[in-house]
Amino acid sequence: MGDGWHYLDYYPICEFPYINSGWMNHGEPGFDDVKPDDCSITMAQAFGEGFNEYDQKCFVYAAISFVPFLVCIYFLHVNNQLKEKKKRAKHFWFIKKPNLSEKLLYLNVLMTFFTVIFASDIDGYAGRLPLYSPYFFSRTTCMGFMSATPSHLGVMLITAWITIVDGGKHKRTPTWALWLGRTQYIGQYIAEVIGGNLEYSLLPEYSGGMLSAVSYYKYWFNLQH
Repeated sequence: MGDGWHYLDYYPICEFPYINSGWMNHGEPGFDDVKPDDCSITMAQAFGEGFNEYDQKCFVYAAISFVPFLVCIYFLHVNNQLKEKKKRAKHFWFIKKPNLSEKLLYLNVLMTFFTVIFASDIDGYAGRLPLYSPYFFSRTTCMGFMSATPSHLGVMLITAWITIVDGGKHKRTPTWALWLGRTQYIGQYIAEVIGGNLEYSLLPEYSGGMLSAVSYYKYWFNLQH
């Protein structure tokens, strides 16, 4: 294990999400045919061949997550149809100057989209989504968007409330509130999405190791809300 070995460290036999061949329902049911030095299957495959119990679980959660995605798309269409004909967008899914309700729907579409992707490998057992990736296609990226989007929604609603209370006769958002909100939006996504991946990728020598300095930044930024 080298000079860096410590007796309190945990060194798994197989790197996640892989497990020993013959584990659980792979091959013969049970553990009698487990091969200690063969990490050739994923934990999902240990549930059995074909559309197994784990795949069914992922399918159910992804399908449930897809329902609000469709609902939000539908209400974007309804919202567009309720406008005067000359003010309607040609494509309801792409509105150049969306109002507050449309912005909220867009954000919910974004969040449910990443929720569906995340649910496709909800426990990470199948290896469909890596824990982290330099290309940001990972479970951490999905979780980052799922965490940052609700905060984005909250800040947007608070900014709208400030506009109503302190927006003056023309109900314009005060400059300070506008830029503070934008700072929160951008910072939240940087902290959760980019920072989330950096927590892992800056420590490649450890499987699942997290860099505490990046974690502290994330916690500090979230506390500013």
